[in-house]
Amino acid sequence: MAGRAIQPSIDAYGRYARASSLADHLELLALLRRPLNRRSLADLISDRSWLVRMEDELFVGTAVEERGEFEEAADEDDGATDDEPGVAQANRVFDILDERADQLEGLYPFTVEDEVTVRDDVDPRQSPYVVLLAITLAHAHDVALEGDPTHVLEDAVTAALAARGLLAVNVGAISRQVKSEGLGFAETVDRCGKAAALQPSPDRAITLKYANEEGLDALGHLPWGDNRSGAWVFIGQATCGKSDGWSGKILQAKGHTWKLLLNVGVLPLAFLAVPHHVEPLHFGKLVQDSQNLVLDRLRLARYRVEVTATEVKVVDAVLEAGAEALA
Repeated sequence: MAGRAIQPSIDAYGRYARASSLADHLELLALLRRPLNRRSLADLISDRSWLVRMEDELFVGTAVEERGEFEEAADEDDGATDDEPGVAQANRVFDILDERADQLEGLYPFTVEDEVTVRDDVDPRQSPYVVLLAITLAHAHDVALEGDPTHVLEDAVTAALAARGLLAVNVGAISRQVKSEGLGFAETVDRCGKAAALQPSPDRAITLKYANEEGLDALGHLPWGDNRSGAWVFIGQATCGKSDGWSGKILQAKGHTWKLLLNVGVLPLAFLAVPHHVEPLHFGKLVQDSQNLVLDRLRLARYRVEVTATEVKVVDAVLEAGAEALA
């Protein structure tokens, strides 16, 4: 329900992102200057009967490195041990936070110790990482915004592709503009292809009669300075949806179809972009099964030049919504 304070929820992002969802809530609390420590998180998980659903990974494979854990408690202190309810689950959440810190280093705006805090040198409203965190929270918790958080994500993904040196095009935005003009999918292909310095051929492929984007939200081209046969092209689907749907979303950008539509001669490289932090084993499973790339928060945040005014509004809306008091 729009307007409600954001509540901690292990299912806000679906069953494959339960630890990530709680990690995001700890980061939100840090932004609100109300940090929650490991012990309090363990109590929260136990009190809300989340123990069983957070007990194990839902994937089997190479083990995820466990980075942090509670110290063994001395008889005289109030520390927690691993056999206490919620402790193992809280450690798993902090492992996710530690991965973020390890991967992004100085680009990560938080410090992770016994609790998560905002670094003193960080302006959250100018942090690309916080922008992606805010997009994730705004979509999952129905925070009131002027626009659609998925459209903000499409812009962020396009900007990240441009920062990587590609001629990047927001296909979703162009498609919506074309539709508002009463024109069809062929016009979307033509405009997107030409914006990426390609020579599109909308009539070369079989498409749905009322197609909008044919599974495409963002397009990137790494040009070689001529129009001869063959081009390195990247095609992607961007979603704020739950983790349960990512295995389907990653397959929506059809390389063989877009090879013909864009007249590139070489199969485009497909990717899925999400504003979430995809948990390690799920990340590997998505890539393994699709042979496509995953651009999650940790990758997108690394390649942003600046935060836009629209993105600042998303951050402000999330901070204004606030978080449920846990004390």
